Amino acid sequence: MSVRSLLYHTLICFWVCCHGYSLAVAQTAQENISKPLSIESVQIGIDGRYRLGCWTQAKIAIQARQSYDSARVEIELQDGEGTSTIHRSLEVGIPAGESRLVTNLKIGRSQAGLVVRVYASDDQILATLPVSLDNPIIGNQFFVLTLGKNVGVRETLSLRRETEEQRTVHKNITDPQLLPEDWLGYGGVNLVVVPTSAQSVAAGLTEKQ
Repeated sequence: MSVRSLLYHTLICFWVCCHGYSLAVAQTAQENISKPLSIESVQIGIDGRYRLGCWTQAKIAIQARQSYDSARVEIELQDGEGTSTIHRSLEVGIPAGESRLVTNLKIGRSQAGLVVRVYASDDQILATLPVSLDNPIIGNQFFVLTLGKNVGVRETLSLRRETEEQRTVHKNITDPQLLPEDWLGYGGVNLVVVPTSAQSVAAGLTEKQ
């Protein structure tokens, strides 16, 4: 095959790939526009960290083209024995536009992830979103939160002698929106450090928090 023929075939393949990708993107965008409701995101735990077997917070962001006076949100996950179960079934009203649903749940196993489904009042599935679960805190691991900037807590904790199974997990929280909206969401936390420099974070807390 000549160089000219090889170049020609390469350009044809490139055009076909790009054209196919453009069609796929356009189709996905059209499907998203036509959906009456979509689950935009699901945030689990405190800045993505949670402890297996303990209460933790789930924040579900929903985008709806119309309001639903009576809808049902279900969260399916695995319990500690590996059995799939509906851990939360919530009857809620969903307004048109952007909204957020906050609930608490216990995650028994992280490998299978979880699935969030939204049903209309006639049990029609409006939206489904599978969610992968990463970085669980397990066993005897110590979970420490520091509000505001780092004041040396992480460095001090690193001096502890501990095995990998006992490794301390530390999070600096500077955005109050990452914190749970009620005390149940702190179920897997061992210690919360609130230095005097955390006034800006404390000022941003809502009444529920």
